[in-house]
Amino acid sequence: MNTLLRDKCDAFLKHFRVLSEHEYFGSQQLILAMAGFYMSTGGEPDFARLKESEKILYESESIFSRLRGNGEFFIRAKMAMTNDPGYYLDQLKTVYELFRPGIIGDEQAIMEAMTIVDYASPTDYEAMVKKTDEVYKEMKRTHLFLTKEDDKPFAALMAVLGTDPKTTHARAEAAFKYLKDRFDDDKDTIQSLSHVISLTDGDLQDICARICTLAQKLRKAGIRFNGQRRAAILGIFADTDISTDEISALITEADQYLAKHEPFSGPLGIERESRHLYAVQCAHASVPSSSSSIPAAVTSAIEFSALTDMAMRLIMNEYELKDIVAETVTDNQRI
Repeated sequence: MNTLLRDKCDAFLKHFRVLSEHEYFGSQQLILAMAGFYMSTGGEPDFARLKESEKILYESESIFSRLRGNGEFFIRAKMAMTNDPGYYLDQLKTVYELFRPGIIGDEQAIMEAMTIVDYASPTDYEAMVKKTDEVYKEMKRTHLFLTKEDDKPFAALMAVLGTDPKTTHARAEAAFKYLKDRFDDDKDTIQSLSHVISLTDGDLQDICARICTLAQKLRKAGIRFNGQRRAAILGIFADTDISTDEISALITEADQYLAKHEPFSGPLGIERESRHLYAVQCAHASVPSSSSSIPAAVTSAIEFSALTDMAMRLIMNEYELKDIVAETVTDNQRI
């Protein structure tokens, strides 16, 4: 294992420990996603700033606000990493309302809004919201039943980081058609992966073939993602100039290293599919950004969207199980 890869794995594990000790998130999956966020961005949790951001958020939003739902901790982390947390929240609320979330709110619209605020100019907010809606409509038009609400954050990525909606969607659809008979995963995952690939500039067939080869090598090494869109994160390696053998080796080494440490070690450790996901993230963080034609902003957006999506799904699964076991779980215990 090279030094840089070990450093990234250690940073991820350190962030997990620190966040577990200092912040109550209520879900290990959410803590893991936050740890991955800090490791990937190279940031450090600043608990004074996080507390300040919490105060600003709570003064602005009632307990019933979707901005204080499962995405709250990602919002606070983003706020804490800016020079003006209140301004970031105001911008987020502005874009969120442009998506017309309705009375009960919309968890996916929060993720869409975060992507637009992070990667678009304020003068382009309305145009990006409209473009996101257009991309999503193209998805729905092509795959009426396959396209769901949780495809919307990927639509936002494609709107902000792609070209025009029809061109970006056409590239995604071409990738989907290539992958559906070659990539061993469910169609939801393949669709999300095709969305990521649509943001690349290289030869589409070559990129898809690389991802399929990489997935096959990982399966031989015992790394399988088993649905829930986890394998979509392999798209961040779509057009690197690093060989699939080297990428596979990095991910495998990271996975084996993480498996020896909490919270992944032992019989009660976090499920291996989630460990595989973070191994990919650590491996990607250890390679030079110059090895990919995808700008760093694109890869971090893809990672954050994918990891947030996975965490939200797993969190909801946890809460559904809790509801079955004890129907009296309170809202405060859920957060």
